Amino acid sequence: MKIITASVGGFCFGVKRAVKLAEKACPKGQEQGKVYSLGPLIHNRPVIQDLSQKGVRIVNDLKGVRRGETLLIRSHGVHPSILRKARKKGIKIIDATCPFVNRCQRLARVLVKEGYRVIVFGDKKHSEVKSIVGFTDDKAMVAERPQDLQKAVKGASKVGLLSQTTQSKAAFGQIVVALLELVSEVKIFNTICQAATSRQEEAKRLSKKVESAIVVGGKNSANTDRLASIFRNARIKTYHVEDVKELKACRMNGHKSVAVMGGASTPDWITKEIINYLKTKK
Repeated sequence: MKIITASVGGFCFGVKRAVKLAEKACPKGQEQGKVYSLGPLIHNRPVIQDLSQKGVRIVNDLKGVRRGETLLIRSHGVHPSILRKARKKGIKIIDATCPFVNRCQRLARVLVKEGYRVIVFGDKKHSEVKSIVGFTDDKAMVAERPQDLQKAVKGASKVGLLSQTTQSKAAFGQIVVALLELVSEVKIFNTICQAATSRQEEAKRLSKKVESAIVVGGKNSANTDRLASIFRNARIKTYHVEDVKELKACRMNGHKSVAVMGGASTPDWITKEIINYLKTKK
């Protein structure tokens, strides 16, 4: 079996920054103080487990976090009302929001102030999209597909369009074309992260060279799931796994070639474990 490794991999800039901030905040020895993460810092189970062992506790709200304790804001960002509540409560905040997500949040806020109807292209249930909508005082509309635009623009004379950072450029382009047919004044900001785009392009390239693919990353990771979808859409047998243990449970007999690539929140060491395991199967 021929193993082809993706030319891009490891943590993206935003994830690497978030993990470094979390590790720096972890209690050392007998050092006092507790560190909490409001939801999983990133979408990768092994990394979250490692941070947990180092002292980062996951909470779903601010109830259990006391004055003087530290709260990590996840890489996907949070609703600004949560930040206000945390500061009012006297909680120390370490903002690990990805800078690209933060840019999208700022643009959303400015567009609303300028009188634009903000439309966010993305998954309405995703934490990043929820945080962006929050920066518009919950006035923004979310469009998951072009068919959603008719309702989203109703009553609007001018529209500002943003995208969830992990979406594909092709899908965003379809939204843009559809929107231009509905509204006369549109401000469009391509807020898709270049790291996400380069991985998607690499997945498309590899899908033309292999019979199967292993995409390594969290099952709840939007960018990793999109990579798996690219291979599947190319009719490539695809295994989306979080670690080598999960891969061992898969039957991979009969494949002459396999591509291996990780999502933006997948550390290199997990991908390398996958590759080393595959080499034993050759």
